[in-house]
Amino acid sequence: MLGPILLIGLWQLLSMTGAFNERTVPPPSRVVRAAYQLIADGSLQEHISTSLLRVGYGLAFGIALGLGLALIAGLSRVGENFVDANMEVLNAIPNFALVPLLIVWFGISEVPKILLITIAVAVSIYINTFSAIRSVDSGLVEAARSFGAGRAEMIYRVILPGRYPGFWWGCGWGSPHPGWR
Repeated sequence: MLGPILLIGLWQLLSMTGAFNERTVPPPSRVVRAAYQLIADGSLQEHISTSLLRVGYGLAFGIALGLGLALIAGLSRVGENFVDANMEVLNAIPNFALVPLLIVWFGISEVPKILLITIAVAVSIYINTFSAIRSVDSGLVEAARSFGAGRAEMIYRVILPGRYPGFWWGCGWGSPHPGWR
């Protein structure tokens, strides 16, 4: 804790001596007063709840979209041909580069904000889940075939459970079980 405390103290000192312009870099004391005012009048809580709602919608839509597209691309060659190249292009584009485009298309409203979060989540979920589906152990697939599993049973019993590590990794939660590496 000593490092951050010294950094904030240095920031306050430089602000008091005039090394920092108060209009561009306000001192920590002013930041704390402003935070207290926002909490006191209830606007901070309102803004935080609005942001959490945006993130929640973007996360839900992104997980559904990314998982759906990964299943379409991972389970059929036709789906891979249509989906994978587009998702790889989205993966190569920095998310903030999409901001002006989304504002032009949808204006300044909630839609571009939620869409930006949705795209970022969907791409991450897609890339990791698609990779996990395609890298399911071939020995498990062959074992299921030798026991007479059809395509639907193969998908339900082998491929879908095999995608979980990649899905959890795409969610940013790492592997779901501490023993999995």
